[in-house]
Amino acid sequence: MKLKALYFIFLVQLFSVSAFAQWNETFQFDNFNVQNGLLSHIVHDIENDHRDFTWVLTPNGIQRFDGTSFKTYNVITKDKEEIHYYKNNSGIFIDSKKDIWLHNQYGVFKYDSLLDEFKQFKIKNFANKKAVTSILEKEGKYYFFSWQMLVIWNPETDTSKKIFIKKRITSTCDYGSQGILIGSPNGLQLIKNDELVDFQLYGNNLRGAGITCLFKSSDNTIWIGTYNKGIYQIKNNTIQHIKNNIDYKISELKIFNNKVVAGTDGYGMLVFDLDGHEVDNSSLKLLHGLPINKIDIDQYQRLWISSFGRGLFLHNPYKPYLRKINIDPEPNVHAQSGFTSFMDSKKRLWLGTDKGIVIRDKNGKKKFLKPNHFIKKFKRNESFVINNIQEDRQGNFWVSSYGFGLFYINGDSYEIEKTIKTFTADGKKYSSKFIIQIQLYGNKMWFKLVKGLAFEMDLSNNSYTMLPISSVSNILYSSKSATLYVTNHDGVFAINGKDKKLIIPLKNRSVSSIVPIDERYYLIGTESNGLFRMDTETKTLDKLVIKEGKRLPNHVTQILNTGFKEFIVMGDNSIISFTYDHKSNTPSETQEIVNQIEAHQGASSRYNYSLIIGSYDGFYQFPLNFKEDLKKKHHIFFNELEIDGKKVSPINSETLTNTIEHAKEITLNHPDKSFNLEITSTEYDDDNLLYSWKLDGFEDNFNRRSNTKEISYQNLPYGTYELKIKLYSGRKIKELSSRSLIISVKPPFWKTTWAYLFYLVGAIILLYLVYQWYHDNVQQKHLKARNAMFAEIAHELRTPLTLMQGPLQKLEEDTDLDASATRLMSMVRSNLTRLNKRITQLLDYERVNEINEQLQVKTFDILDLTKVLIRDFDPLIQKKGVTIAISTKEEKLIVTLDFDKVEKIIYNLISNAIKYSKEKDTITIVLEKEANSFKFNIQDHGIGIPKGNQKHIFKRFYRAENVMKNHKVGSGIGLVLSYKYTAMMSGKLHFESEENQQTTFFLELPLKVNGILSDTVPSEISHYGEEFSEKDKEKYDYRIAVAEDNAELRAFIKTSLSDSFTIEVYENGKECYDALLEEDFDLVLSDVMMPIMNGYELCDKIKGNIETSHLPIILLTALNASMYKAEGYMHGADHYVIKPFDIRMLKYRIISLIENRKSLSSFYQNKIQKGIVIEKIHAKTDSIDNKFLQDIDELIDTNLMNPNYNVMEICKDIGMSRPVLYRKLKALTKLSPKEYIQHKRLNHAKKLLIESTESISTIAYESGYSDPKYFSTVFKKQFGMSPSEFLKQGEKQST
Repeated sequence: MKLKALYFIFLVQLFSVSAFAQWNETFQFDNFNVQNGLLSHIVHDIENDHRDFTWVLTPNGIQRFDGTSFKTYNVITKDKEEIHYYKNNSGIFIDSKKDIWLHNQYGVFKYDSLLDEFKQFKIKNFANKKAVTSILEKEGKYYFFSWQMLVIWNPETDTSKKIFIKKRITSTCDYGSQGILIGSPNGLQLIKNDELVDFQLYGNNLRGAGITCLFKSSDNTIWIGTYNKGIYQIKNNTIQHIKNNIDYKISELKIFNNKVVAGTDGYGMLVFDLDGHEVDNSSLKLLHGLPINKIDIDQYQRLWISSFGRGLFLHNPYKPYLRKINIDPEPNVHAQSGFTSFMDSKKRLWLGTDKGIVIRDKNGKKKFLKPNHFIKKFKRNESFVINNIQEDRQGNFWVSSYGFGLFYINGDSYEIEKTIKTFTADGKKYSSKFIIQIQLYGNKMWFKLVKGLAFEMDLSNNSYTMLPISSVSNILYSSKSATLYVTNHDGVFAINGKDKKLIIPLKNRSVSSIVPIDERYYLIGTESNGLFRMDTETKTLDKLVIKEGKRLPNHVTQILNTGFKEFIVMGDNSIISFTYDHKSNTPSETQEIVNQIEAHQGASSRYNYSLIIGSYDGFYQFPLNFKEDLKKKHHIFFNELEIDGKKVSPINSETLTNTIEHAKEITLNHPDKSFNLEITSTEYDDDNLLYSWKLDGFEDNFNRRSNTKEISYQNLPYGTYELKIKLYSGRKIKELSSRSLIISVKPPFWKTTWAYLFYLVGAIILLYLVYQWYHDNVQQKHLKARNAMFAEIAHELRTPLTLMQGPLQKLEEDTDLDASATRLMSMVRSNLTRLNKRITQLLDYERVNEINEQLQVKTFDILDLTKVLIRDFDPLIQKKGVTIAISTKEEKLIVTLDFDKVEKIIYNLISNAIKYSKEKDTITIVLEKEANSFKFNIQDHGIGIPKGNQKHIFKRFYRAENVMKNHKVGSGIGLVLSYKYTAMMSGKLHFESEENQQTTFFLELPLKVNGILSDTVPSEISHYGEEFSEKDKEKYDYRIAVAEDNAELRAFIKTSLSDSFTIEVYENGKECYDALLEEDFDLVLSDVMMPIMNGYELCDKIKGNIETSHLPIILLTALNASMYKAEGYMHGADHYVIKPFDIRMLKYRIISLIENRKSLSSFYQNKIQKGIVIEKIHAKTDSIDNKFLQDIDELIDTNLMNPNYNVMEICKDIGMSRPVLYRKLKALTKLSPKEYIQHKRLNHAKKLLIESTESISTIAYESGYSDPKYFSTVFKKQFGMSPSEFLKQGEKQST
């Protein structure tokens, strides 16, 4: 029980001492004003939120303060009006939900943390622009006060209620169960049960008191501040006037450290205990005279004060304020520097200055030992430097000065008992005026002179001995090892009497301080090489390095041991503390406790729980045991984001849906690849917070810690990264907080995974297409080679067929043959025809496989084609007794398709139907026209197709089993060819069949397909049943040039045609062409496949030469296909004859072509003679013949008046010989060149006679006739009358 009682008494005393210390030490304040970023020196209100941000309201705006910088918010009303000025009744309110409210003359605004902005809050039944002077929250309801009105809002029901108050509301506070207390200049009122009621205590409602503020303390006492009547208190249902007789306004009341503080308008701050007794406010003397607006005590018990005219003040109990100590001995005498400090056995602080000594006892009382205390006749303005103070066992003090000797001072009376200016050591006298270091232990004292000499003084007999070492830099006596250590530029020595022993060489390092760690280890500070650890056992010296990155001073001025393993080192204008364990030889828990201060060497010391720092600027006191706020949790906040130099917010970018503070991931879309992120953390403790970060996935290590708050990365590669940020204490270099943010740098769509997949697919497709192209190319080459081979085969087969068919035709024309011979001849012809068809079918099948074959389309009637093809089968139809019926609703069915292919398809289908039908069967053909297609269905009732064979019908060379058994003749190619032709024209061909019942083939083709128009390609005359004219038997004066490489066919053609024409034969195209240039021919007949120069090349040569371009050409070929025919016509051929050919048909075609050309020439001759302009000579608009005649006409027209312009002149101008010109014009117009010129001149003259009034002679001259008489003669010969007669006839006609 006694122990508990003692413990209780100890706690009470401790509490009272701490409370006393709290209110008896002068409070230090940080001041923030416009120089720090505050918008105005006038601060209306302050509030600290749950994130430890401080919201500050000034007349110029609202700002958020994080301890180092201010962030300004633009507040905009719902009418889009920005608020630029806030009246003095504006304020900030933070509710129980931690929401932040702003009230002003425009109404109420609520902070939206997701958008980081204030939005105007609409209260039902309350005008938006109605001024709100204060906000209060009670029991879930909000009370919005204006000048003379109260609006109560219930957020649960979103309903509101108005209460009109006739008095101006100046302040409000919660009055517990009684309701809400309202203060006004006319006294107090009460809101109870949401109704306004009068407030009185025993008839007193403080009417006329001029109430300015209300505050309820923790003991439910109501404190009332007034305008000029002091402070009242409602306690125990009584009103007490606790502070009166004042003439200043009480602006704010708050509780701080169990005291009620009252802010005043111009008188600083008053302090009261909870009972209402005023206490000494000297600790707040820094605020005396300050006009205070508001006071806020935040969650960490920091004291915030807003002022009128001096900005914002903050007292932070957790911040180690550096306070300067007043060392001026007199008001008019100022001490400039602090040279030494010492705490004696009585807890007194001795401070050596340049004006003597300042002694402060434990109660803060000071005593000054001025220079004249040491020297009676000391001049007042001179400097008197005290640089060392040491206490001996008697409690007295040895004090050294700089220039005035050594003094011995009584510790009780402070009297100078002894002054030593000189002393004798080893028989030699020395001056003690300039002592710069003293060490004292027991009866021994060691001191060092300014010249580097060191001495030992025996205090028991006042004897002196010089230490056996020169240029001494530092002295330390270790009581633990009973050793005196002396240092100089050579090293560290251990001194014992006259003996010295070098422990560790220093290699020209000058020691400024030496402090023991324990009996073995010592810390040594140097003047330029930093801090070392000395091991006296191993005699080694190791430099101390901090792993955390903060460096220790290089120029060390002093080292202090402040506790167990805790040290303070001064130097490089900073003071650093650290914990040291000699086992690791690494300082830990390093923190820079003070910076930007230059301490004197050896001038600092520890005083109670403070560090006394002697500097060139005097003495400072720094608390070593300041309270660290262990409850505070530091956070890293994202303040602002920039992407590629542009600020990003939820309003102007799709990157953020909320503010960057609430973002867990940000996405940089192409072309954005750079970002700047501004971070912050609240810090009011002067800890100089440090930040470090790394972008995981982009870099491996965190960057060096610094106070930089801007994270910047430029031109990031595409990918996803994690930005990791760490926050460190600047004092202790320990991690306080961390945070991360995902950064996604999106590539453009052409670099996304899907794009690469698309590229891969595209590449595969491209490779496939390239492969397909290559394959098709190779296949095309193979097909062309194969087609060339088949063409060669066809040529080799059809040439003998022609040689067989030609003589056979001659024999058939012989009327002397008997019946047997005729039958045999018919059999031969039939088999020749069948063989020719098989060859044609085989060639067609091979050709249909050729890649990219284009369709040769023309317009024709499919119904008419069907009827013509049926007539071709008349002999077979009559033989089998088959009937073919056509069923259709159409009179005509016009299509635009490849005629050749459609003909073969329908021919094959009709042929198969007749071939495999039964005798006297009826074959039905149905033709139907639809919107974009037509259907051709043919049905027979023949042998049918076995079910097992049906799937093979469209395979090459396949024939059904029942067909083979019945010995039906066929090749198995026709249907395959028809199927492929149908597919080429985007059609369909299929069938239905039942064996021995019926077979129906269904053909569907479009009405029109795209292809090369073949309407301009002449159609050859059918081989069968032609009606030849009697011209076949006549002899014609036509010269035919024949080019054929096969000697037998060449001889046969010459023999067969010689009876009608003059024939010249040549082995190849080149021989033929050379002959054409030398001789006159009327037509060229050429084979296609020839050596040296083939038929196509011969066509190009003939049609490309003006001398031969007028000659018609017939090509002979074994290739019977539209594409081959079209190719021949494209080379200029006039007709195409297929081997084997009917010699009569060939003869007729030759006659027709030559006569057509001669008729055309006669027609043009007649036109020329009549003077009619000829528009075209050839079907081709820009043919070489047309160009030739145009050039001739232009030359004649240009030189029409020149009588000497004749045929020779034309030959020179056109570059052609006279014979060639003659042949060319004769072939084209049947006129010689001379006749052609004559006709042109006479037609011109005729035109002039009609249109001109000139004389006949003049017209003759203008038409190129030099002799008018000759002109009249030729004119009469040409037109049947003389020029004069022509004129008279014209006059009669006009009359």
